[in-house]
Amino acid sequence: LFSAEKLAKATRNDTSTFGRSTFFRRKLKERRTKSLTKNVIDDVTFENACDMTFPAYERVTLRHPQFQRPLVLFGPLADIARQRLLANFAVRFAGVIDESIVRLSAIDAVIAANKV
Repeated sequence: LFSAEKLAKATRNDTSTFGRSTFFRRKLKERRTKSLTKNVIDDVTFENACDMTFPAYERVTLRHPQFQRPLVLFGPLADIARQRLLANFAVRFAGVIDESIVRLSAIDAVIAANKV
């Protein structure tokens, strides 16, 4: 009985000296268990995925859309590219009046004009 009390007191003293490092180790361990449970959920979800068969290759066909697809330019060279397209290919391309913000209604108006 005496040795059990001595052992309990010694372990209490050892745990009190750990301080912050033990706290952070425990937090890290909790995070690991949380991520582990997420991985286990994914494993359960895709457990029967091996039973499904997918074709190795799916033939792709080229289709031309029935509508004009809009061309929206972004980036550092967008202004120069927009000016050149409007200058050289004004028949096919149209610009938006307010160029600061690209609005969906402005894109719809350009599509309605049958331009890109």
